[in-house]
Amino acid sequence: MVRAEGAVATAWRLSALQRCPPKDDAAIVGAVRLFSVLIAALTMDLAGRKVLLFVSATIMFAANLTLGLYVHLGPKPPTPNSTVELESAPLGGTEQPLAAPTSYLTLVPLVATMLFIMGYAMGWGPITWLLMSEILPLQARGVASGLCVLVSWLTAFALTKSFLLVVNAFGLQVPFFFFAAICLVNLLFTGCCVPETKGRSLEQIESFFRTGRRSFLH
Repeated sequence: MVRAEGAVATAWRLSALQRCPPKDDAAIVGAVRLFSVLIAALTMDLAGRKVLLFVSATIMFAANLTLGLYVHLGPKPPTPNSTVELESAPLGGTEQPLAAPTSYLTLVPLVATMLFIMGYAMGWGPITWLLMSEILPLQARGVASGLCVLVSWLTAFALTKSFLLVVNAFGLQVPFFFFAAICLVNLLFTGCCVPETKGRSLEQIESFFRTGRRSFLH
């Protein structure tokens, strides 16, 4: 949840609930995660893995795009000493203080963050690990699973180290737009390369890859 943790901190800082105690922050995030995982557990065998991956990526795309647009176009929070600067500024000055954001508009990043966490927890969070055990061939499952975990943590490390560097260099909206683009890639990858494994044996899944079949609806 590397992206989610950064988004939670950002949304809470930008939202009207930024004075909420940290324990309430963690409680709300935990409740959203639990609710989303329950949805995935109850619907995984009914709707199928692929459908949940599509829904998950779509929700995350919408949430990241909303956060990026909000940061880029939305109201900017006032600086801590903006009131002092306003009182000391001359009447004829050209500089204008930053406008305080409205209470309802500042709920947008908070809602978008909760949607992102929900989308991740109901699809790309748990289902990818399940698919790894279903799709990987038995002969290479141990080594391939280890490589998948290694790549996952290396990616998490790279994102953690580069997030603030990118924000300081290009602005906070750039990482969110980048994450939205990754979600679009996820949609294409799911449609072209990920088979539906619901109700299928391991032999049928391996046959899918041996024959080279690729289909959005398969």
